[in-house]
Amino acid sequence: MLYLDHIVTHDEDGKMVSSFLEPLHLGKKLRKALHEGNLVQVNGAIVYWSSRVRAGDHITVRAPTDWRDVVPAEDLPLTVTYEDEHVLVVDKPAGMLIHPVGSERSGTLLAAVVNYLKKKQIEDRVFLLHRLDRETSGLVLLAKHKMAQERLVRSLRRRDVHRQYSAFVHGIVSQDDFLIEAPIAKSDSSSTRHIVAENGRYAATKVSVQARCELSGITKINVTLLTGRTHQIRVHMAHIGHPLIGDPLYGQVDHRFTHVITRQALHAVTLDFMHPIANTMTKVTSTLPDDMASLEEKFMKKCW
Repeated sequence: MLYLDHIVTHDEDGKMVSSFLEPLHLGKKLRKALHEGNLVQVNGAIVYWSSRVRAGDHITVRAPTDWRDVVPAEDLPLTVTYEDEHVLVVDKPAGMLIHPVGSERSGTLLAAVVNYLKKKQIEDRVFLLHRLDRETSGLVLLAKHKMAQERLVRSLRRRDVHRQYSAFVHGIVSQDDFLIEAPIAKSDSSSTRHIVAENGRYAATKVSVQARCELSGITKINVTLLTGRTHQIRVHMAHIGHPLIGDPLYGQVDHRFTHVITRQALHAVTLDFMHPIANTMTKVTSTLPDDMASLEEKFMKKCW
């Protein structure tokens, strides 16, 4: 892939090669990779970045070819909801790991993505921008090359990537719209559980009630992450007394629902992000998966 493919104009005659790299806003690691790989060329020849070009010269900046993915491809089902040459958004099913963990090395979302791109003869490494728990379903954002990854990481740090979730929780949430600000830390008593603790990392979650059903004792909510802590939504909702339905780690399993859903009722439904190359806002949406749609049909609509 080419980051830059440009013919020098008469107005640009005499400029240094480095001036054509500045608008790309390259990070330090990527600049180093381009330099060490001799990937900045003029008329097909390796040049110093301080070299000056002439009108008609052909400048190319090629993506590093050594960013290979270490996850082997596996022929697994994959739902692609958005794709261009820079970005990929996929819809992860519940029960699938994002990437290999410990002894579980196969059957991951990354393996499915690598296989999908390999079939399209795209061999460069793919970069995960965020993660979902195994039993959480929904949209996952990936970058197809290092420049897109660096820019999207900066967007995440600026909180310019907006992730919205649909969830069903126990109990009737009284407020319509509110913000939960509570620091999250690892639990000393569990290797997997996280808790609200004063010495934890800052975490903020916006909650908006979509529907309540007193007959079933459940509430449907939309949740927007303002930070990205492990189990953040699950921890925050349990902290205010409304754990997610189907989440045994932070609540109790209610057997009224187990014939409909056997995992936490949480789905990443919307991604809004600034496109790393086009610099335009991009919105991707996903519908509720069958188990959550069935939960809504059987336990919410009786109150409508």
